[in-house]
Amino acid sequence: MARILDLSVFGKQTLDIKLPDEKTILHLRKPTQEMVIVMIDYKNLPEDAGAEEIIHRINVTSALILRTNDVGMTISDQYVIDELNTAQKVAICQYYAAWIAEVQSDPNSLPPPSQMNAE
Repeated sequence: MARILDLSVFGKQTLDIKLPDEKTILHLRKPTQEMVIVMIDYKNLPEDAGAEEIIHRINVTSALILRTNDVGMTISDQYVIDELNTAQKVAICQYYAAWIAEVQSDPNSLPPPSQMNAE
C-alpha cells in the first residue's frame, strides 16, 4: 500500500486582506521563495536610505504582496500609490511579514494525517 503526501493542502492557508472599498477581500497565498526574499530585502533597508527610497520600497513591496492574491485581481503599482495611504501600506508589509514568520515556524502547518492519503 503506497502513501501519498498531498501537497495541495499546504497551499490552502491564506492571509485575508480587506481593501479600502470595504467590499473586496483578497486571499493572499502562502509566500513563495521569491516573496520571502522580497520581504527580507524590505526589512533590510539600509539605515541611510532616503525618504524617497523608503516610500518607493513600501509601495513596491505592498503591491507585490497584494498581487499574490488567489482571486485573480490585478493590483497595479499605481493602484497602491493612489488608493492606499502610507499607514495602510506599512500595515500590509508588517502583517504579511508576521504571517510569513508564523507560517514558517508553525510545526502544525503540516497537513493532518487524514490529508496524507494512502492508496
